Amino acid sequence: MSGRLAARLEGLGLRLRIGLIFAGLFAVLVAGLVLGLVLGALHGGGAAGFVQAGIVAGMVMLAALAGAWMLFDEHVARAILRLSGGLRATAHAGADFAGQARWLGDLAPAAGALADRAGAPVAPPPPVETEATRRLERILAGLPIGVVVAGPDDGIVFYNAQAAGLLQGLALGRGLFDFLEPAPVRAALARLGPAGVETLTARTPEGRLLAAEIRRKDAGYVLALRDVSAVTARREARAARLAGLVEDLGRPVAALAATLELLEDPDGPPPDRAMRHGLAAEARRLAAAVAALAGEAEAERAFALSRSGLATEAAATLAAVAEALARAGYPVALAPPPAGLTLAVEPGALAERIAGLGQRLAESGRAPGWLGLAAAGADGGALLRLGWTGAALSLATLEDWLGAEGWTEAAAGGWALCLPLAGAAPPRAGAPARPLAYDFALLTREGAEDLSSRALDALTCVVLDTETTGLDPARDALVEIAGLRLVNGRAIPGERFESFVDPGGPIPVAARRVHGIGPADVAGAPGPAEAAARFADFAHDAVLVAHNAPFDLELLSRAAPGRFGNPVLDTVLLSAVVFGEGELHTLDALAARLSVPIPEGRRHRAMGDAEVTAEVFLRLIPMLRAKGIETFGQVLPAVRRHRRLLRDLNGTDPRDSRPR
Repeated sequence: MSGRLAARLEGLGLRLRIGLIFAGLFAVLVAGLVLGLVLGALHGGGAAGFVQAGIVAGMVMLAALAGAWMLFDEHVARAILRLSGGLRATAHAGADFAGQARWLGDLAPAAGALADRAGAPVAPPPPVETEATRRLERILAGLPIGVVVAGPDDGIVFYNAQAAGLLQGLALGRGLFDFLEPAPVRAALARLGPAGVETLTARTPEGRLLAAEIRRKDAGYVLALRDVSAVTARREARAARLAGLVEDLGRPVAALAATLELLEDPDGPPPDRAMRHGLAAEARRLAAAVAALAGEAEAERAFALSRSGLATEAAATLAAVAEALARAGYPVALAPPPAGLTLAVEPGALAERIAGLGQRLAESGRAPGWLGLAAAGADGGALLRLGWTGAALSLATLEDWLGAEGWTEAAAGGWALCLPLAGAAPPRAGAPARPLAYDFALLTREGAEDLSSRALDALTCVVLDTETTGLDPARDALVEIAGLRLVNGRAIPGERFESFVDPGGPIPVAARRVHGIGPADVAGAPGPAEAAARFADFAHDAVLVAHNAPFDLELLSRAAPGRFGNPVLDTVLLSAVVFGEGELHTLDALAARLSVPIPEGRRHRAMGDAEVTAEVFLRLIPMLRAKGIETFGQVLPAVRRHRRLLRDLNGTDPRDSRPR
């Protein structure tokens, strides 16, 4: 239909246009009947003429009815569906209403005005973020230990960034024992009283040893975690060294004891020169063994100041050291440390060590006067400097106090004793620091609840998208995978997966024009099998959500066979349930219909498309609920009615959520 004719038709009233449709239908029917009679008469009348007249009239009438149905469908039926879809999108998804019912005359602007006036909320508003909650989040996020809260079904309902660093792949809603061996935790829980605390050690799947304190909290329990792998390895090595040192110490002691017995024997031979030399040699060996033991003790003490797996704020650490010096009677001026500096030291051990050094300085006539901390080294370490006025320390004294740990240097008005400290371990490459994550509504969710009876906004979902070398999933390969996790209807900050994929071959120019990913981007990236397996670990048993899911999942399943048995929801089919099959269901059309913004440069990149798909999915949920589709079990038969659009990836039984 030309634009000019469409504009003229829109200018006519709705009742007049419907009247014209039926008037035209009547005119065509009459014309067909007359035409049939005329043709019958021209062919001599009689039975043959009337048969021919009936055939011609019937064909004209059939064509007229088809045309009338098409006009009525376009101007009334589809327009009403668009209007209802637009109203639902406005009422339940917060979309703009404009242009949703072109052929319904004044009904469209009237409905739009009513929707604007009603101002219905999109969904239950998110919790209000107050300054108190923001402060609490900052405190919890800055704790120097990992904290995890688990519900009665051992599902994770809270974790902070430190816990995410200790337990790789940590995610809300997943079971704690996917990340930590269960036996020590369950044994500690069995010993734990209602208000008590228990300690335990448990290993992660990667073999890291964690020490934990466990307490009960409401219906669940809280774990405070610390990495003790390095400490444990150090203790094991120290035990072996001590055993060797004790053995070395035993030999000269035994020899000395035997020599002394000879000397004390009144009937024994008088000591000769060889005996005296032997006695001196054993004494030297004994002194060396004792010195080795002393060195081991000093090394153990120094280890308390080395990397412990904890990240402590430099300002708090420096304040603890200054307080310890003041308690020892040596108040010092404090220089503020660099902002944002974190250390991997145990503040109590460091404070005790520096207080001891301050006492030694004072006893030598060099009273400590100031304390400072400076960033040092590319590894994020720092340099603690304890200053004094007066004479410098001799090398022998410095070696006696510090060994090879530190040094002295000239400072304003005197000298400074310098002690290097380890910096907090930097985040792993490709894994930015994660904020704390929590959803205490998970505490009330029953772990054994059947998936089919779970509300759509209570599902744990992973929304995914891929970019490829082409559009044939049987022949082309992955170049990028991205996914983000939704828990209880909201995206979880930090729970994202994004990876380039080396397809193992060229990336066609046509594909590069779409997504902009070239050979330089995928150089050094994991291959399809490794990347898909990593993504399968990230997705675990979540419901997968995608736009045109069969395409993405065929590529992923081909790269990692048998890893993707998750339930699946497709936003193409969900859109068809809400808006009907007569509408466009491309991601761009859906985003426009639901007023989901697509940021510049994010379209046709895996994470950008996954973000848009996630927002589309979340806006479709209240619209499905308004149609009486609330649970996963209810949505499966609804989408199967539109299976001609896409292949169904779930089982035929709505209670069976496993893909075929």
